[in-house]
Amino acid sequence: MRSAASLRVDGHSVANRYAGEGPPLVLLHGFLWDSRFWRRQLAVLSDSFRLIAWDAPGAGSSSDPPDPFTTTDWAQCLTGFLDVLGIKRAQVLGLSWGGMLAQEFYRLYPDRVLALILCDTYAGWKGSLPESAGKKRLERCLLEPSLPVEELVPRWVPEFLT
Repeated sequence: MRSAASLRVDGHSVANRYAGEGPPLVLLHGFLWDSRFWRRQLAVLSDSFRLIAWDAPGAGSSSDPPDPFTTTDWAQCLTGFLDVLGIKRAQVLGLSWGGMLAQEFYRLYPDRVLALILCDTYAGWKGSLPESAGKKRLERCLLEPSLPVEELVPRWVPEFLT
C-alpha cells in the first residue's frame, strides 16, 4: 500500500491512501473513521483495482471543513478530489456514513458512477427515522467526537464492533 501526500481540493487538504492498478474503486469510510479503515482492502484487492480511500474533510489527516458543511458539500468535495486524481468515472463503495455520501454523490453525479456499492447504510435520518430519533442521533454525533478516548471507546466499541 502506498500513501499519497494530501491533495488540495477546493481549499481543503484531503489525505488519501491508494494501491493497485485497474478500474478505480473509491472507498468511503464511516463516521469517526478515516482511510486507515480500508488497509486490508487496499492490500487484498490491489491486484484487481485501483483503490482510492480518502480521509473525508474533518477526518483523519484531512483539514476540517467550515461550519456548516453538508452532505452535498462533501459530495462536491469528493468530485473535486476525483478530478484532481484524473478519475472521470469510478466504482464507489460507501460504508455507513460513507454510504450516505455515496448516495448523494450518485444523486448529483450519476454519470461518474460505474457501480454503487452500499454497505451498512441507509438514505439518511430524515424519512428513515422519526424526527425525535434523528435529533437524538445528531446530538450524539456532535458530542461524542470531542470526548476523551477513555469515554468514547466504551460508548462505541460494544455497540459497533461486537
